[in-house]
Amino acid sequence: MKEKILSQDNRNLGNNLAKMRLMNNLTQDDLTQKLNFEGLNISRVTLSKIELGRRQVYAVELPYFCRAFKKGCSEFFDRLYK
Repeated sequence: MKEKILSQDNRNLGNNLAKMRLMNNLTQDDLTQKLNFEGLNISRVTLSKIELGRRQVYAVELPYFCRAFKKGCSEFFDRLYK
């Protein structure tokens, strides 16, 4: 199955999420556990696709990432448009 190629913005957002995860010393498994605890049903494979820019972050998912990292949503978009 051919994967959909997403925009550069989606890849940058995924990259920002990966950087935040690493800055917080979390593995992908750690983060998916946190997100699942918060109520977002997400697998490690899905998180990996997001971080690689192969899957977009849906608007309803972003608040869960914000809570997991205790950050405002705008911080995930840093350097996307600069």
